[in-house]
Parts: sequence; C-alpha cells; structure tokens
Amino acid sequence: MAEGLRQMEAGGEGSVSLRALAKAAGVSPNAPYRHFADKNALMAALAAEGFQRFATAIEGASPPEKDPISTLRDQGAAYLTFAASHPALYRLMFSPYGYSLHSDPCQMASQRAFGCLISAAARAQSSGWRKDSNPAAVVLGYWSALHGWAGLTGDGLIPPGVPVPELGEWLDVFLHEEKR
Repeated sequence: MAEGLRQMEAGGEGSVSLRALAKAAGVSPNAPYRHFADKNALMAALAAEGFQRFATAIEGASPPEKDPISTLRDQGAAYLTFAASHPALYRLMFSPYGYSLHSDPCQMASQRAFGCLISAAARAQSSGWRKDSNPAAVVLGYWSALHGWAGLTGDGLIPPGVPVPELGEWLDVFLHEEKR
C-alpha cells in the first residue's frame, strides 16, 4: 500500500502497476496478486486508504468545544489542505472510475468524512447559522464548494489574471450568512 501511494503521488494513477509494486518491494511479479485480484482492486484499496486519511484529517481539524462556524471553517481548511497535499490520491478518491463506489471500505471511510461535515453543519444550524435552510442543501452546498475549490486550484483551472484569495478568505465568503 505504501509503495502504491508513493507511486501514485509521484506519477498519478496511471503510474501504478502491480508489476512495479512487486519490483519495488523486491518480491516476485505475482506476489501482489495474493493481495489484489487486479489493478482495480489495488486502486480501490488505495482509495479506501485515502478516505481513511481524509476522514482522520477532517475529524482532527477542530476541537469539539470550538464554536460551530469555526469548526466548519477548520474542517473546510483540512479538506482543502488534504486535497492540495495529496492531489493524485484525492483525484483517485473522487475519480469517475468509481473506485469508491464499488468498495465497502471506501464507502465507510467516505461516509465517515462526510459525516464530519454533516455533523458540523447541523451544529452550526442549531446555533442559528443558515437556520432556515434545508440541512441537506447546506451540507451538499458546502461539500460542493470545497470539492470545486480543490479541483479548480489543484488542477490550475483558475484563469490567468483572476486574483486567487487566501484559503481563509475564501472559506469566510462561503460561511458568511447574508442578512436579508
């Protein structure tokens, strides 16, 4: 697993192969097949490990006694820091190939990470933040914003000349509630 993660971070998803893992580990070319049926099984296992690390980062982002908006902000920063620090793993976790959709460990770990955001948003709403909004819409909106920001910045898709705000400033824009 460690070698698979290293290969992926060094060269992206396409650089990972069972044969290269065996060579790097100094074992026979068939040895990885004792653990993984094929490359898809390896990629699913790597994605599951990524979601475990991702969930741990989000869970550890903010102490429980912090105010709810600060917790959302801290968790959002942890989300985006993880995505920026592990771009290939993050892409794999959310890849259109659906590794996370076909793996029970991925589903459980991704639900753990998403559960942190749900819990923090519910706590913020109970304290009055966006209190009149549908809770599912709030958490999906926040998750979409985080995921979109991670993709735009991680893939260098912000057009030249567009000033990129600091992470904290961007999070504050989303978390600020407009007075009506």
